[in-house]
Amino acid sequence: MKFELVRFYYSPQHEPERRYHTDNQRALKQLESLKERGVEVEIFDVNQIEDLFPHYHRATVGPKVALRPVFGAKGALEEDFGRAVPALVCYENKDDLYPAEVFPRMDKTLERMLGINEVLDNLLTYGDVMPPAVEAPIPDEVELEPPSEEEEALAGEIPEEIVPSPETAPEAPSEAGAPETPEAQPAIPVEEMPAVEEEGVVPAEPRFAQPPAPPAARREQNGCVATVLEWLILLLLGTVLATAVALGILYAFNGTLNFSNTRGVREAQSAIAQLEGQQAQIEASINALEREAERLSQSLGSLEEKTNTLEDYTGTIRNELETTKDELETAGEDIKTLKSDVKAVATESAQFDTFLTRLRDILIELEGT
Repeated sequence: MKFELVRFYYSPQHEPERRYHTDNQRALKQLESLKERGVEVEIFDVNQIEDLFPHYHRATVGPKVALRPVFGAKGALEEDFGRAVPALVCYENKDDLYPAEVFPRMDKTLERMLGINEVLDNLLTYGDVMPPAVEAPIPDEVELEPPSEEEEALAGEIPEEIVPSPETAPEAPSEAGAPETPEAQPAIPVEEMPAVEEEGVVPAEPRFAQPPAPPAARREQNGCVATVLEWLILLLLGTVLATAVALGILYAFNGTLNFSNTRGVREAQSAIAQLEGQQAQIEASINALEREAERLSQSLGSLEEKTNTLEDYTGTIRNELETTKDELETAGEDIKTLKSDVKAVATESAQFDTFLTRLRDILIELEGT
């Protein structure tokens, strides 16, 4: 499986759990080597991510949710993501919404945990998450082993009836229905080819071949063996065919159940993914509203301080206005007094003017006389 994008979530301040042990420093070096081979690599320190839920959500849900890891011993915990359990999230295409693989995870073929460092080694060495020699078995599939060489030999060695040659054929019975009574045949001398005499070599003496078994006995023996072998082969073939038919029926039934279960699981997973997406949006909206409320609270606090300052200024101005009013009232009284004084001065001035007028008249009269 080829990946275009690989994301690695880890925490430099936390040590991974023993069950999901990962050498983070080694993984970083492996990711650098993978990046040099053209794979896009993104490395995240989970301590620097403010909202970790979207990353955790994408890694724990999706069409292949059965392959997702269990973050932490108590279940899929967001606080364990990247800390107690570093996560390697792999995407076949950069634009995919959900990853194709997330490690570490359990592997059915290996029957153990498939760790991050091992996966990165396999990607660098073989270009896949597992070596080519390791192939996952197909569920409920049984391969029929080919017959061994011994079985093939037994199946192919069905003896044929031995037809005696005219020289060795027994004589026909004199009476019909009489049982065949093979006559004992004397040993037939077989002379070897004379060897070339050499000095010091004694020529070999003639040997006698053993007479062949009676044809009737051999036919009876071979017929029994052939019958037994035929029955064994038929029994074996029948057993194999019955097993294959039973396995085919079970596989078809299991495939139907798996298909219906998979379809239901996919629909449920899709609905859960939609609900979780809506939940994430609602949580994001709630966080935004909380931040806005905090800003409004700060603005209200500042406005309250300004209002208190304005009230202080208003009180000071009110006091100053009252003082000014008192001063104006005092000034009004002083003006009234001044007016009275001015009137008195005007009256005295008029009297003095009258006095001067009379004095002038008197002087004029005196000057005339």
